[in-house]
Amino acid sequence: MSRALDPSSTPSSHILLSNPAQNQEIYNSLAAILSPSSVSVPTSSISTSSHPTSSPPPSHSPLPPNNTLLEIEFLGKSHPLPPNTHFLQDGNHIAIPKAKLVQAFIHARRLFFDGLKSRLDAQFHSQFQLQSQLKSQSSDNERQSESERTESLNESERQKQALQCQDDEEELLRASAVMLLMDPEHLTAANYRKRIITFYFNQLTHLQSQGDQDASKASDAATTAIREAFKQRCKRELAFVDGYLTSRLHRHTKSPTLWAHRRWVLGVWGEVEGKVAGAGLEGNENENELLEDGLKVVLVAAERHSRNYYAWLHLRWLVQYTNGNGREGGRDNNDNEYDEKEMERKIKVLERVKQWCLQHPGDTSGWSFLQFYLDFLGRSQVGAVGGTVGGEEEKEKQGNEQRDVVVKEVFACTRSFKWTHESVWVFLRVVSAGDGAGHGSGDDGVDDNSGGGGNGEVEKRRKEFEELNSWLIGVYGGDEKAVRVLRGAVEWYLKNE
Repeated sequence: MSRALDPSSTPSSHILLSNPAQNQEIYNSLAAILSPSSVSVPTSSISTSSHPTSSPPPSHSPLPPNNTLLEIEFLGKSHPLPPNTHFLQDGNHIAIPKAKLVQAFIHARRLFFDGLKSRLDAQFHSQFQLQSQLKSQSSDNERQSESERTESLNESERQKQALQCQDDEEELLRASAVMLLMDPEHLTAANYRKRIITFYFNQLTHLQSQGDQDASKASDAATTAIREAFKQRCKRELAFVDGYLTSRLHRHTKSPTLWAHRRWVLGVWGEVEGKVAGAGLEGNENENELLEDGLKVVLVAAERHSRNYYAWLHLRWLVQYTNGNGREGGRDNNDNEYDEKEMERKIKVLERVKQWCLQHPGDTSGWSFLQFYLDFLGRSQVGAVGGTVGGEEEKEKQGNEQRDVVVKEVFACTRSFKWTHESVWVFLRVVSAGDGAGHGSGDDGVDDNSGGGGNGEVEKRRKEFEELNSWLIGVYGGDEKAVRVLRGAVEWYLKNE
């Protein structure tokens, strides 16, 4: 059971097990709103106002579209609902009583594992039939090679599995959505959702391999159709997981399983896009869209759950991935022409992250990412044959300039608000130590080298660090914790300058 649900707010085990019909009704209502499909929601189970009245509900519930993120909250015993009402809804905002969620989870879990078992039994039966057909080949086909016969039967089996997958996947996806809402670390439910995407991926790979041999229009049309289905499935999955990651659910916003799931979906999607476009997602509008959407999700999740290590780690991966460093082949480094749009996009990300950090001076994970990103922005992009030339020098120059602007603003805010947060001073001590720093590690263990810039700027930064630190020690002389943070920062700085 989820730690997000306190025992006092959940019904007893006797009530849970003795009302299977009610559990199923609640499940149907929640599953339809969490994972919209062709199944409609009973209108009697929804209240579209935070203050339900006795008036009849609308004939069609206002379900949000698939690409709209849900914002979900749990209700305790202090918010009772009218009879036959299972959750509150206002647009894309959903409020679910904890007791109702437990009842839905009981039915979802049973439905999910029963469905998995039936699918495994069907696959075993299909494999048995396949082996029987291989053994009973007529003598007329004996001249046909074993590999050709196996391929023919495998193709027939693949088509049967495709039909079965389409029939079963929606119900099991709905069940897994309820299970992950109850417990975001339910690996079996998350892995099944990966399995569905993998199925589409394998189908697409198979059709593409056939298309290399068969250049007919029918083959191209089939490949295009399955690629579009795969793309829509990935978009739907991202909308689903982003809804959980950005809702006011304390465990979900910092769930390693959900963040890893989002990263996996992006990786598989990017692999397919790379096969289509040749250069992957990098360098086109998809790259900007992925980074923009990911940044929004991370900033909201970090707001919901402070010091959200997993969210910021995901953003570290995403900025490297969209820059070409996380995909096979990466960026085409032979073209050293300076890309102005690329730098503009990176500066926009830097500005948003900087503003977030200045509003959250105590969030060590956010400041650690800012430190990483400053280094990432000014880091040299070494070409395929080595060296830093042409446009890459311009990139590094502008990156260093932006870093100096950010560091100056952090110093100004620290002086103005007299900040003694350890996260701020860890940031300041590293950027002030400059190129001589024995660079600290960020949240993911990656060295965060924020050195660079001209020697004059480095010297100014070091001098300002020492003066500001000394002044704040005098201001907070009686505050033991603040003095300990400030002295610790200057001691580290003196060792690593």
